[in-house]
Amino acid sequence: MNEKLFFDYNAYLIREINEKKFFLSNKYFNWFATTESGMRILELLNGSNCTNEIAQILSKKYNIPYDIILKDIDNFCNNMKKNGLIGIQPPNCITYYQHIFLNIINNHDIMSEENFNRILLTLKDKIIPNVTSIFLFGTDPLVHPQLEELILNASKSKCKLILWSTETVSQKENIAALKGKLDEFIFTFKYKMNAFEQSPDFPILKYCYNNGFPFSAFIKPSKINIFSGNTIVDFLSKINAKKLYIENPLCSNDTYTMKDYLSFEQQLLKKEIILRFWQNKKISSPVTSVFPMRFLCQNAPHRICVKKDCGCNHNIIAFDPTGKPYPCYMYIDSKKIVTFKHDKSDCSTCSYYFLCLGGCKALLDYNSTQSLDELCDYTKALYESLLFEI
Repeated sequence: MNEKLFFDYNAYLIREINEKKFFLSNKYFNWFATTESGMRILELLNGSNCTNEIAQILSKKYNIPYDIILKDIDNFCNNMKKNGLIGIQPPNCITYYQHIFLNIINNHDIMSEENFNRILLTLKDKIIPNVTSIFLFGTDPLVHPQLEELILNASKSKCKLILWSTETVSQKENIAALKGKLDEFIFTFKYKMNAFEQSPDFPILKYCYNNGFPFSAFIKPSKINIFSGNTIVDFLSKINAKKLYIENPLCSNDTYTMKDYLSFEQQLLKKEIILRFWQNKKISSPVTSVFPMRFLCQNAPHRICVKKDCGCNHNIIAFDPTGKPYPCYMYIDSKKIVTFKHDKSDCSTCSYYFLCLGGCKALLDYNSTQSLDELCDYTKALYESLLFEI
């Protein structure tokens, strides 16, 4: 057989049970079992080898006569083809990112227009056509000296463009020239308990409200604000904020516990539901949507759908000001080493593993074992409530 065969190895989770290799895929919704020898063949079905080339490689590696091993490989591959598990060479691109995060300013580090355009050009043909949103984010992106040029170039992608400031904006007047050029502005909102209008970030939110800019707020949970879940949604709804984005829970610095965060998140989501109920009763004021940033992940509880990972380096890709790529925006400006730990020690026996896939990879790197256990219990309960409603 001269055709170059391909098996989508990365789309499968592999488990060893009683000396057999079980391949399970949430991408294709299938599974099969094979032996150690079968797995060695599958590893070589990368679209650039035909069966006689695989036979030569394995014959040399294991010192088995070529004719014998070729016959076994032909039988194995024919059976796999019959069941639709392997095919001919795949298309050039099999990666589909939905969200691109471009860190255009990080304190004193600024992404040049040249770097920005180079990234977009690299992604243009194979990646951009599948992207739904591009985030231009940083500590204070409104002060980027070439911001208008970056937005103009990014707008050619036809994706949703979002400007996201992770720290207090220093020059709110700079936003005036951007009206109509972006789909959404996200501004950080730091506040003390219920003292919303005293926040250093309130002026930019008020400016957007008064001048008709589509804006959202971004909050970083802390001991100061994490117990204000019943009032922040009310306040933001009154000033027409589209969404309230909540930073992912980072509990390793001991400023709050995972239980505190999850209680806060639940309060916010419940408050939104209550307000929407009243809105449905023809109350005229708009309602701010609550959106925890972890809901961008492929394996967020409300995404009971085909998936192969949490989205780290599959659903999301990020770039720092130098143009260096990261598998998730959470790893930019971090001293954390990207370990890609795939799950906790007991995940493989969990009934919900095929939906959760071990949780967010970044949160596994950032949080303590106790915090992760609390998040895990909360996520299981969410899955149960969602599955029972289907």
